[in-house]
Amino acid sequence: MHELAAVARRCHCLIGYLPCCSHAIISPSEFNSYGSSVFPGLTDLLYGFEDITNPVEKERRREDLSVHISDLMVLIKAAADFLDEIWKIV
Repeated sequence: MHELAAVARRCHCLIGYLPCCSHAIISPSEFNSYGSSVFPGLTDLLYGFEDITNPVEKERRREDLSVHISDLMVLIKAAADFLDEIWKIV
């Protein structure tokens, strides 16, 4: 559970600029406020990635992407585990 709380804090930092809409799977992206985006943290981190010329900045962005993907995996696994428990009750 401690790992899940840390993931939630990191995700909120990435997509928390819209507190009413901060969600790891579907919410408005920073670069597309007209519609919802699937995995908005990933799309925001990928935005302009190909235009980065500074190798240090590019590596930092790769590390941020890696952490975010790992966080998404933890969140999705926690959701799947929760649903497994619900199905056992039903």
